This record gives sequence, C-alpha cells and structure tokens, in this order.
Amino acid sequence: MSAAPIIRIITQREECDCAVVALAMYLGATYEDVLRLVTVTDRKQGRTGLWRNTMVRIAKRLGHTLKVRTAIDWNEDYGVLRLPTHAVILRNGLVIDTDGTIWDADLYLGNLNVRPDDCELLVADE
Repeated sequence: MSAAPIIRIITQREECDCAVVALAMYLGATYEDVLRLVTVTDRKQGRTGLWRNTMVRIAKRLGHTLKVRTAIDWNEDYGVLRLPTHAVILRNGLVIDTDGTIWDADLYLGNLNVRPDDCELLVADE
C-alpha cells in the first residue's frame, strides 16, 4: 500500500510521540490507530520515542511496507524523515514538522544543526 496522497496535519500530543504523528500523517492513519499499535508493539509503549525497526513493524501492521533509504533526494522524495532525535515528514523539499510547522528542508536541517547524512528516510514500498 502506498503513502497518503494528501497529508492531514497532525500535531504532537506528548513529548516523545513524533514518530507516532509522522507515521499517522504519512500513512493516512489516525493518531489513535497508530498509538494503539505502538502500545502493543513497543515495550515502553512509545513513552521514550520509537526506534526505526519498531516504526517499520507498526507500518506493516497497518498494511504498509516501509523501506529505509539513506540516499535522499531532498527536492523530490516523500517519506518519514528520521533525524537523530526526531521524526518528521519530508515531501518535495518541505519538512512538515510534528508541531504543525512547514519548513524548507535546508532551513529545517540548519536550524537543528543536523547534517543531511545524519538522516534516513522511511518510504512506502509501492
């Protein structure tokens, strides 16, 4: 199953739920549906964030196969962008942050002092 063609903006509700929010936006799921799967998939129930493999398992339970890519086309790609300590959506050169803001990707990375090679992208296998 592919990613959501239209992004419905969802914002964080807790301190460490950025991966829950990013998965919900990218997969076109509700926050609640993703959170329900997190509570039965992750030992800490997402309270301290989610590892990449946990995110992939949750997506699989929602009917999506995610592939991990480190070669990112910052102007064309669409997926869940994993930074060292955060998860957001990357779509066509824009970062949709889980606080509801939309940034130019270069400005976003610069603002967080994150290098592009410190990121990976989770994309739906179509």
